Amino acid sequence: MSSPTMNRSAKVMDRSREVELFQTAARTRLSETAERDLGDLLTGTIDWDYVLSAGGLHGILPLLQLHLDQRDAVPAPVRSALRERCERVVRSNLYLSSQLVEIAGALDRAGVPSLALKGPAVAVTLYDSLFLREFGDLDLLVKSEDVVRATRVVESEGFAPWMSVSGAQEEVLKHVEYSRTFTRSTDDLDLDLHWDLARNFFRGRVEAASLWADTTSFTLHGREVMCLPADLQLLALCVHGAKHGPFPWPRLKWICDVAEFVRRSEAFDWDALVARARTLGCRRTLLFGLAVSRPLLDGVLPPLIEQELTNEPQVERLASRVWVWLASDTPVFPGFSERASIDLALIDGGAGKWSYGVRRLLT
Repeated sequence: MSSPTMNRSAKVMDRSREVELFQTAARTRLSETAERDLGDLLTGTIDWDYVLSAGGLHGILPLLQLHLDQRDAVPAPVRSALRERCERVVRSNLYLSSQLVEIAGALDRAGVPSLALKGPAVAVTLYDSLFLREFGDLDLLVKSEDVVRATRVVESEGFAPWMSVSGAQEEVLKHVEYSRTFTRSTDDLDLDLHWDLARNFFRGRVEAASLWADTTSFTLHGREVMCLPADLQLLALCVHGAKHGPFPWPRLKWICDVAEFVRRSEAFDWDALVARARTLGCRRTLLFGLAVSRPLLDGVLPPLIEQELTNEPQVERLASRVWVWLASDTPVFPGFSERASIDLALIDGGAGKWSYGVRRLLT
């Protein structure tokens, strides 16, 4: 059976049939190639306990159910378990998205503009469904000058910060961090209040103020919710995936987000996006996220992105390593020096690398 990834990366990947199943089925639409490969995979031995367990951890069970629910080759108990777990996702997503509307509304009434990040915003704008993209918490972006006011609003909604700080520390926090996590004990809901996408050495020169220059919106439960426009949304997804976990892109659902963006981007201006990413200092982070998503796109990225990646062999090798790590049967925890080398490989320009090195040494 042909691999859904490009031949140049397949030989360095150690991929189980279950991970191939994830690569082939974790998408909203199956191409002819993916349909054929999925059929071939299902004729072999699949560890369905692993698929249910790992698929749940990676947040991709709704996508798997979409393409496995009507297939006789999938054991009936597995299809039943998938349906049951996805019903729980539906209930959770409905509740969380309704809370997003309430919290965004409370901020708006207090005169604090906010933008929805990830979660429901991604589900509606990239998947056209609130129920195909699982999410477990909420993320909102506010302006840095509104952080203290926004904090008071979310506290009035029953949330408490994970870490308590004094008033003076609260002001300093805006300059040394990019988000703050709150939780509500009544429903165990976590809310991440962002005023930036990441620490500056992860996001290049993506100035927080620039995220407000061009916004858009989507409809959620009959209400208009503000969010980032398409190009900044993709950059935000790539920055988020690169900075998280013991290794970058540790959750398959985040990779699926990027793949879904590419899948529905026939008329997208990739030249403008790459130019903007270069200006903002996160070109390599963008290319890395797109390269990691390639296996979910039958090995095909937009021609311009493929051309850009030919000049970035280090990014290509790192994208292949992500899939090796994802396929590992044991937890992967790169050491300090290895993680630092990964981060440095994704930073554009010498000044950014120097800034990152100083920050790493001091913290």
